[in-house]
Amino acid sequence: MRYLPKSPSERRQMLEAIGARSIDELFASIPEALRLKRPLELPGPLSEAELIQYFRERAAENSLGYTSFLGAGVYNHLRSVVTDTILLRGEFLTSYTPYQAEISQGTLQAIFEFQTLIAELTGQEVANASMWDGSTATTEAVLMAERITRRRRVLVARSLHPEYRQVLATYARNLDLQIDEIGFTSSGQIDLEALSGSINNEIGAVLVQSPNFFGVLEPVPRIAQTVRGAGALTIVAIAEGVSLGAVQPPAEADIVALETQSFGMSPSFGGPYAGVIAAPEKYVRQMPGRLAGQTTDAQGRRGFCLTLATREQHIRRERATSNICTNQALCALAATVHLCLLGKQGLREMAEQNVAKAQFALAELEKLPGVRRLFEGPVFNEFVVQFPRSVRMINAQLLRDKIIGPDVPAVDVRAALGADYARRDIDGFPEVSEIEVIRHFTRLSTWNYAIDLGMYPLGSCTMKYNPRVNEHIARLEGLATEHPYQPQQLAQGCLKILFTLQKCLLEITGMDAATLQPAAGAQGELTGLLLIRAYLESRGNPRKKVLVPDSAHGTNPATATIAGYEVENIRSDTRGQIDVEQLRNIVNEDVAALMVTNPSTLGTFEPRIAEVAELLHTRGAQLYMDGANMNALAGVAQPGRFGVDVMHLNLHKTFSTPHGGGGPGAGPVLVKSHLEPFLPVPVLVEKNGQLSLEPVRPQSIGRRSRSSFPAR
Repeated sequence: MRYLPKSPSERRQMLEAIGARSIDELFASIPEALRLKRPLELPGPLSEAELIQYFRERAAENSLGYTSFLGAGVYNHLRSVVTDTILLRGEFLTSYTPYQAEISQGTLQAIFEFQTLIAELTGQEVANASMWDGSTATTEAVLMAERITRRRRVLVARSLHPEYRQVLATYARNLDLQIDEIGFTSSGQIDLEALSGSINNEIGAVLVQSPNFFGVLEPVPRIAQTVRGAGALTIVAIAEGVSLGAVQPPAEADIVALETQSFGMSPSFGGPYAGVIAAPEKYVRQMPGRLAGQTTDAQGRRGFCLTLATREQHIRRERATSNICTNQALCALAATVHLCLLGKQGLREMAEQNVAKAQFALAELEKLPGVRRLFEGPVFNEFVVQFPRSVRMINAQLLRDKIIGPDVPAVDVRAALGADYARRDIDGFPEVSEIEVIRHFTRLSTWNYAIDLGMYPLGSCTMKYNPRVNEHIARLEGLATEHPYQPQQLAQGCLKILFTLQKCLLEITGMDAATLQPAAGAQGELTGLLLIRAYLESRGNPRKKVLVPDSAHGTNPATATIAGYEVENIRSDTRGQIDVEQLRNIVNEDVAALMVTNPSTLGTFEPRIAEVAELLHTRGAQLYMDGANMNALAGVAQPGRFGVDVMHLNLHKTFSTPHGGGGPGAGPVLVKSHLEPFLPVPVLVEKNGQLSLEPVRPQSIGRRSRSSFPAR
């Protein structure tokens, strides 16, 4: 009970003030039949020392002591301790989403600076406040291009990261988007001849990655020229942000989708990270997410506020351009601090070190008999080589040897990349000392109000303390350092943590199966509806419509639209609850699901929820529950026992992960057994005492994001 500071007398005073005789009376609206009659079967409780020891033991089951050369969109670059020093300031860590600008000036200015740095890095005019990760930012960039061009065909380079392609395919499947792929040549670059032959006035966008999945730089100016001639847009995805320290920015692109994990974020076995979209200012109204802007107050003083947001609660609901309602504020802050610490010279030096080491490794490998470079195009820090032996055998030997390489000779970066690809300067980037960075961001933090400073009644997200032991554990070597692609026998500690979390969430909710993949609540909503669609399709009819009560969380209607459904809003009764009689009249064979937030955004429990579930099931529909307010039910009632088929949880709202000024979030999805075959891949499974991530499921809805570890 160390995190619940109220004494018994203080609790009595609080109950008297609201006219309640006991804490149990606060749950009187939950029917007795739906209440949990036993304690939850959860591990612990553990003391802080026991907790730290447990996670150290899990860390020891991972790849501690191994030298990792894994990359492919996740990189273990040098990070300064200063970054975490800033992130762990309570005014940043525990602040709320910056809807009230007057108590969030520190977060808003940090977001504004992040946007500015990203715009300068990418050669674009404007960037948003960040998104879930690079894969979802890339998909949102494609959806943004479709809105701009009103064309529903997209050409995608086959050299795009395969997981990015999987995420795009998952979204596109129900949005009537046609995705066609363009191959690559012996250079490892997109086949420009095939592109020229495929581009026409039906194509809305062409998507390439540079450096691509093979590590090869793409000729963005030539691609953009070809694409522009057909009236389409060029989208460039960048999975390795450090490349922008040495490589020409994709200024010719119409939209840039960037993964910023390289900027001060540890691999952490797959997340949390931060994606971002940058584009010309003329496209800003089609950008998903939010942007912070600079303004002046009534006295003419400089200030910052949210100037553009697609948050559905106060804009368009089912007509919103995106269901993303927040940003990865804490991760974006990490990137901002990291880039300010490096400055343009430091970032350039880091990029040049990457080029030099890659060139050295390539040259040394090519000296080996039978080893040859597969693609001739210029590379940044990754490359493809062909060996005369099985890659599996080579990897097995490397795991036994734990190789550490010799010193790396200097390399002429301009010559290595080629004059067309080498960057000359990063205009406008800061060049400041470490103490100036610390003072600047410490000053910004003092302009926030946060839960560490006191209580404020704004949003269920912040109505709890964030234990600092969480942050200590999340940064342990062996947890923070783990790459999501490392061999699973060297990731058993991480997998055990994920497996334990799944079991705990299933016990709390009374559900049967789970996925921890969704990177936020809104993404959990979309995952849940796609699961419902897949299940109904397997029964011969995906149905057309999703019902959304006016008391439901505001992202629900936007999510239903993105899942390919029509939205029908249903009114609440005079008590702010679902009008069951109205529901009885409108649920038919066209209705796929009802999305309900329970307790609702009005703070009331739906007392007839079991009756609602039975009505839906009798008519072949499903019940989706938004778990945004699970705070009020944890340990009191299990949604799985009152008829919920699928639900998501917001870990930052109920399970002590920090809100961080808007993110990172985490939106695990829990389902009943009939939806389990459709869960997104990879699926965490246990066989013969070993845990593994199963990559293929015949009925899976596909990959939803690259995230593995829920936000801490």
